[in-house]
Amino acid sequence: MHLQPYQTGQFGSSEVHLKHPERELMHTPLVLSYAEMPYGTYPDWFDTTYWNEQIKPHFSLRQDLPRATRDSVLFVRYLFNHPEALLLLALLLLLGARAFVASRPHLKGEMWGTRRDGAFWLVPLLLGVAIWCIYAIVNTEERYVTVAYLSMILTLFAALRLPDAQSEADSPAARSSAANLRFTASALILLLALLATFESLRTVFEDRRNLSVAGHPGGWYSPTMVHVAEGLESLGVKPGDSVACIGHTACLNNHYWARLAGVRILTEIYDPETPVYPFLAGLPNRDEVIATVRAQGAKVLVGDFDNARVSDSDPAFRNWQQLGGTTFYALPLN
Repeated sequence: MHLQPYQTGQFGSSEVHLKHPERELMHTPLVLSYAEMPYGTYPDWFDTTYWNEQIKPHFSLRQDLPRATRDSVLFVRYLFNHPEALLLLALLLLLGARAFVASRPHLKGEMWGTRRDGAFWLVPLLLGVAIWCIYAIVNTEERYVTVAYLSMILTLFAALRLPDAQSEADSPAARSSAANLRFTASALILLLALLATFESLRTVFEDRRNLSVAGHPGGWYSPTMVHVAEGLESLGVKPGDSVACIGHTACLNNHYWARLAGVRILTEIYDPETPVYPFLAGLPNRDEVIATVRAQGAKVLVGDFDNARVSDSDPAFRNWQQLGGTTFYALPLN
């Protein structure tokens, strides 16, 4: 999460000459300052390009081949997980639809002429392929490649041409077959649209039910985050104040409490793996670390202690205050 110039083991095949590396206040443990760019709730996420400027990636077949192989497997799984549109496309072709064919002359009151189709589909189709190829060398996930899938599959549907039932030269049987095909195609496409709509509704209602069970009155409301923000307010923390955080939960994964409280996280004690309570309890230079954070002007230090029981008898945690009955605690500093 925090790339530093000396961490060459994380560079892969890239060439790294960071122009704005995150400023280290301490190395062990890693204490970082974001005061250089004090924008946003958590500046490290506000503009990641600022901290990572002048990273130059280089192609390495040996390192990219395993990733590309894995993404190929994910590509096949994606298609198997979304077979409806492909099956419908195949069915329409079996029923007589044809792709990328020039239309017949317009009849019955329309201007005579020949309208040639085929070029329009090339751009969106190639765009979808390009998007998929870009993520194929990074990571194939639904949220990344669905727009590419839609760009390709909808273009293929749009390029289908049904038999023309308007020509007087066609036999009654041919006109009847074309009319039936048009009716069948419309019904199947409507069915596909309804399937997608009701699947989306099912997902929405399932998410809403899970939120209700978890005690969340709305999708954008988290009781934990609200109580943490209210707890900080009760400690005298005001909007615009600078605070510090510790641990991946409070800092990286779930720092919406800072947004609700209107504060800015400008100092972080980086703890990516160990839970905060045992991490602090076993830290030999804990007092030095706290003093370093206090010197940055942070009002409080916030961390998620998870399910650890914080004992008042432990002098290391005597001044930590629980925030609103949650698993978050704050240490008043200034």
